[in-house]
Amino acid sequence: MAIVINGDGTVSGLSVGGLPDGTVDSDTLASNSVVTGKIADGTIANADINDLAASKLTGALPAISGAALTGITEPPRKNFIINGGFTVNQRAAYTSATAVGAGAKTYVSDRWAVYIESIACTYNWYDATIDSVKRRAGKVISTGTGSSKYFHVTQQIEYESWMEGRTITISGWVRTNLAGQKFRICDGVGCYTPGSVIASDGNWAYYSTQHTLPNDVSSYGAFQVHPAFATGTFDTSTYLEWAEFKVEFGSTATAYEHRSYGEELALCERYYETYTGTHQGGKDGGSSVYNRMTVSFRTRKRANPTITHSALYTTIENINVDGFNVRRQTSNSEIANPKADAEF
Repeated sequence: MAIVINGDGTVSGLSVGGLPDGTVDSDTLASNSVVTGKIADGTIANADINDLAASKLTGALPAISGAALTGITEPPRKNFIINGGFTVNQRAAYTSATAVGAGAKTYVSDRWAVYIESIACTYNWYDATIDSVKRRAGKVISTGTGSSKYFHVTQQIEYESWMEGRTITISGWVRTNLAGQKFRICDGVGCYTPGSVIASDGNWAYYSTQHTLPNDVSSYGAFQVHPAFATGTFDTSTYLEWAEFKVEFGSTATAYEHRSYGEELALCERYYETYTGTHQGGKDGGSSVYNRMTVSFRTRKRANPTITHSALYTTIENINVDGFNVRRQTSNSEIANPKADAEF
């Protein structure tokens, strides 16, 4: 069949497959000479698209369903802060103000230690509406007075060699009525207060800042972060509150991620574990008759812990990161309410 170019510019007599391969190429067609409206659905098959480079994709891409993606796995947890939502409280409930001694570093909600230099205070957590979202916040409030003092609200984060020289971002919600406060990090080499000054107007505000960790952390067990730190004059209503605190790698703060209670508890138990109950062992013969038993921890500890318990006349032996032995010269060997503390 002959190919006819009509007077109106149209072409007739050209059927599908009428042109041999290579007849039309990029040199033959001018840019934009074929518009998408002239290409019927299904005209171009998947096999006809070869070597589609990223440079050829411009503009906004259409939404892609997650179900259409393959090889995507859940990202690892990014936050090095443990119990940032105050969900785990093995030592006490802390739903009301709990006294903290003047200048006495006191662990409260798991992994968080608090005190004010030379001034007594109280600690508790509560549910606050922050930026229209319900979040759980910790609160330290002074119950004494003094000048040139500091808040000491801190969490220790264990060092690993692969952290060396990396940039971290510290972020979270804070409010206080004490002027001059800033985030603080002590990385082993020194202590620094990077970032913006926290407003002392008593309103919740979100802050973030960056810090580069040392190039050699072999001499340091951990680094510590503070939601607020600076000298100030305290009265009996001076307070600091913080919520959804986060420490992560990178130069940008990302959204806070909530872990399940079980996951958070296991992370906390690496440093402190307590449970209510009684373990009882049997007799062990010999020149002296003792009762012995082994108590295993639910979670392997950071270091060999200290053990406290409510049973009397019991000897604790062979304490290690996995558990301990109990020996008692009596008719039975009991240990009630054991607590294993491996905090820094």
